[in-house]
Amino acid sequence: MSNLLDNLWVEKYRPKTLKDVVLPDSYNAFFQECIDNKSIPNLLFFGGPGCGKSTIARILIDHIIGTDKESRSFDLLSINGSSQNGIEVVRSIITDFIKMPVVSESKTKIIHIDEFDYMTQNAQAGLRNIMEEYSDRCRFIFTLNYKHKVIDPILSRTQSFEFANNISKEYILSLIKNILTNEGITEYNDDALNLYINKSYPDIRKIIQTIQSKVVNKELISNVVKINNTEEEILKNITSIAASIKDQNLVKINGHLKDIEKLLNENDIEYMNLYNRLFSNDNLSFSSKIIIGKYCNKHQDVLVPQMHFLCMIMELVEVSFKRSAMLK
Repeated sequence: MSNLLDNLWVEKYRPKTLKDVVLPDSYNAFFQECIDNKSIPNLLFFGGPGCGKSTIARILIDHIIGTDKESRSFDLLSINGSSQNGIEVVRSIITDFIKMPVVSESKTKIIHIDEFDYMTQNAQAGLRNIMEEYSDRCRFIFTLNYKHKVIDPILSRTQSFEFANNISKEYILSLIKNILTNEGITEYNDDALNLYINKSYPDIRKIIQTIQSKVVNKELISNVVKINNTEEEILKNITSIAASIKDQNLVKINGHLKDIEKLLNENDIEYMNLYNRLFSNDNLSFSSKIIIGKYCNKHQDVLVPQMHFLCMIMELVEVSFKRSAMLK
């Protein structure tokens, strides 16, 4: 398992100290004080994927609990809230863990629940009394995407930190270049790197995973010209759909939709660039741009990007048909 993790760039190059992470000054000062004192309050980290929540949690845990196996086996409990999310987890696993003796020098146990926003309301409610009853020996770190899914009693018992996806693309480009250099990869160009960065920005984890998957024989593979041509074909089909709507030509519309679906399924697509180009199209109505913005904002959270993009096009078609009918 360790060899496998060592080969994954997201793990190999995960920041190990605070100075390796881009944080607001106030956050950095607070977390450094926690490390210096080997003590933390109950913490709640929320924000989008790949923005550093779990990384900061790990850094704090490593400095407070330590890295030796004995301390971690007794004093650290890691739970994935997406799979262990019911009240029984609280009543058995968490309660049993807290009652075990403390081993680490910090005299503190830490329970890290990742994807905490997936835990049920009952499970969250069950944690309230536990957090107070065992406050002398246990601290919680909750990492999650959506703060509004957390009940108020938990929010009132934690100190919350929002992790914003606002790291500049220039910083990410520099980070990726350093990784490639360390891996002995010299065959690449900035256009290829920027393509993959733009595709998954601001999710740094996903960017690193994507670029590693594109490295073959110490060379970064990317057909930038092909991707740009595919993008032009998609946009041309969307423009043709708009023209076909005016003519009420359903056969042509369906044909263009099938062409777009095929292009999305068979090619590497830079979706954010497509959304931005559509939004900037002066020929599209204001109502259409609202739809584009809605789908663009949700893009990072979807499982199947091509399906999400097709749903946007279908909604654009429906709105355009209604608008065309009103103008008659």
